Amino acid sequence: QGDKLSLAFYSGNDRLELNTSENSADDRYVLGYNDRSTWGSTGVGFTWNKQWSPTLRSTFSAGVSGFNSELFGYDASQNLLIGAVDTLFFDRDSEIRDASGRFELEKILKNHRFTAGVNSTQYNVANAQLDSDGASLRNEKSANLLAVFVQDEWSLSQLSINAGARISRFSNVNGVFAEPRIRATFPVSNKVRFTGGYGRNFQFIRNVRQQDLLLNTTDEWRLVDGDSLPVLRVDQFSLGGSFSIGVFKFTAEGFLKFFNGAVDDALRYPSLAASAVENNILTGTATSKGVEFLLSKSSGKHTGWVAYT
Repeated sequence: QGDKLSLAFYSGNDRLELNTSENSADDRYVLGYNDRSTWGSTGVGFTWNKQWSPTLRSTFSAGVSGFNSELFGYDASQNLLIGAVDTLFFDRDSEIRDASGRFELEKILKNHRFTAGVNSTQYNVANAQLDSDGASLRNEKSANLLAVFVQDEWSLSQLSINAGARISRFSNVNGVFAEPRIRATFPVSNKVRFTGGYGRNFQFIRNVRQQDLLLNTTDEWRLVDGDSLPVLRVDQFSLGGSFSIGVFKFTAEGFLKFFNGAVDDALRYPSLAASAVENNILTGTATSKGVEFLLSKSSGKHTGWVAYT
């Protein structure tokens, strides 16, 4: 009584193969190209919810997960005159392993719902490459992310505000990172309401897309170090509203995001470089903006929605 235990498991894997064969223009060679991509995730998580009283609840969760992405390429050229075969292969692999634990308390008071807690995640990231010329490289890094957070959902007769903050520390980077956020909903009437919000987020594990004009390449996951690979900071603003007519509801919301610490790969020929796993990173700023529309019907014999972004 008052306890709820949950166990979740997930595993998904994908495989994509591309194989082609063709003769050269002078019919002296048979050229074959083979690419095999595999990627997938596996994870297991446990959650314990405890209702201590009608106004106090705690949640503890723990889990582990893993992600792997690999691209293997094998190219062959056969000389039809003498039967000689030249081959070229390359193997690129990117892995993420993480383990996390989280504890939070939720307290309900008049017009308020307070939440506070702590979260810790251990990351282990590895990137490797192997080529037919014997070049082999593997880079492994690990780090811990520790965060404490607090939030208050405040409801009044005409206004609701959700405000909070998270303080994070990442072991690979000096200093602490503050992530405030707030969202407000203001109903003008029973049919019309407006919403607005702001939030700041930091990301400490980055996806770096390699660019190569000679070979296919995989994306790599890397941990930030504050130097060659910076922490990503995102400030997002949103503003929207909704309007109801009978069983129909129309919602529109726009957003504007400012990125500081955006990354891109500068090297166009990493297959010719001695080391393609590290370096060659450009950093800068970026923006993202958009508007989302939703028309929905939630009651009656037929229900549904249509959305456009």
